[in-house]
Amino acid sequence: MKALTISYSTYRLLKFLKSEDDFRLLVLGQIKSGKSAFMYHLAELFHKLYPKKEIFVVNFPEEFSDLLPSWIKTINRYEISDVNDVLLLFEESVLVA
Repeated sequence: MKALTISYSTYRLLKFLKSEDDFRLLVLGQIKSGKSAFMYHLAELFHKLYPKKEIFVVNFPEEFSDLLPSWIKTINRYEISDVNDVLLLFEESVLVA
């Protein structure tokens, strides 16, 4: 298995998330500032720490879903209530593009 190398601030964030039973994380920033890239990075780290937990991307264009790793599933916003104990990533850029 490849070594997990992360920055100290990311480590602290993951340590906090691991200590919480239920959490929400809001990532704000300007257009093209790297919000989605940061969330996909966190998803990868989350998957390495919790490989049995599911990870979903909400609103990801279905025609591009083959670009995602096999451990990331796509759902639409109406299916959110059907999933529990998971990491959800919202791809809102497709709604305003």
